Amino acid sequence: MGATEEGRRWLGLPTKEKLREVFRLLWREPAPLSVDRRLELLPSPPALLLLSGRLDLRAAVTELFRNLEAGQNVEYRAFLKNHCHRSNPYLELRRRGVRMSVRGLDTYREPTRTELEEQWERLIERFFAQRLLVLDAVSLGITTERHLCFSLTEAGRCFLGFAEDFGYSADDEARIVVQPNFEVVFLSASTQAEAAIGRYAERVGREVGTLFRITKSSVIRSAAAGLGVEAVLGSLREHAAGGVPGNVAAEIEGWLGQCRTVRLENALLIRCPDAETAARAAAAAGRLVRMVSDTVLEVVEPRRRGPLERKLNEDGIFVEVSAERRAPQVGRKPQRGKREGGGT
Repeated sequence: MGATEEGRRWLGLPTKEKLREVFRLLWREPAPLSVDRRLELLPSPPALLLLSGRLDLRAAVTELFRNLEAGQNVEYRAFLKNHCHRSNPYLELRRRGVRMSVRGLDTYREPTRTELEEQWERLIERFFAQRLLVLDAVSLGITTERHLCFSLTEAGRCFLGFAEDFGYSADDEARIVVQPNFEVVFLSASTQAEAAIGRYAERVGREVGTLFRITKSSVIRSAAAGLGVEAVLGSLREHAAGGVPGNVAAEIEGWLGQCRTVRLENALLIRCPDAETAARAAAAAGRLVRMVSDTVLEVVEPRRRGPLERKLNEDGIFVEVSAERRAPQVGRKPQRGKREGGGT
């Protein structure tokens, strides 16, 4: 498993911008049922079917939190029970005569009032745990009576659409040190720096402390992914407060400097029994071959194999295809030359 280019871009963003990206994705239009499941604002809607009327569940859920100011503490269980009765859109639809159905094992039937309350409560609980809590939209606490309470954060009010912007100070400036022994030490956590340095160093820890070690193999792997000297050293210098030690920079330059790109190709070779035969074959074939060694010639244009064999045959040199070359050619009858007159 590996991060995509878009994923690496997202990991490199400050935490506030990461949240903004997720907020934007969650508030997209809901995906049709016929396409692959996407990230949705509501974790999973209740198993209720409206037989008439319409209900905007996204608006109904987010509206529950509109009157909460950032930092205002609310007892969680009391909030949940209150809205299950007072702000339950399913109960309101029933009062307006909208017909609803709940799916049983094999049948559909009219839901009871208790089921409508339970369905709405589960949806609020999932939205709170799987959206607000994981996105730093709420902070938790304990009341003097040992009850769970919560408050909306500035990020939460922005996520719910009640504010245009929010303050977020989770990303303090990271303090990172690159040591002469090639270890990268994080004195404070930084997801942005971790994402960048992880592309060319081996991870050895988490959060703070010695998180990475720069090795020859890790740097060469980064070269295979397209990183060069400027990208690697530029990234290290950007994140490391004390700069990059000279020996570390020199080794990185050396490791990346020795990297080369070669081309792997299939070659068609003519192997001759002696140097005299190879010289005759080269003279007869002309530009169609080139000498590899005293007894081996490479066919320059394998697609012109027919004219090449004719030229060799005219000079008394007959081509025999090796067993390795014949094996993959299923259904093709190999050409066999005569073995007379000392030809090969």
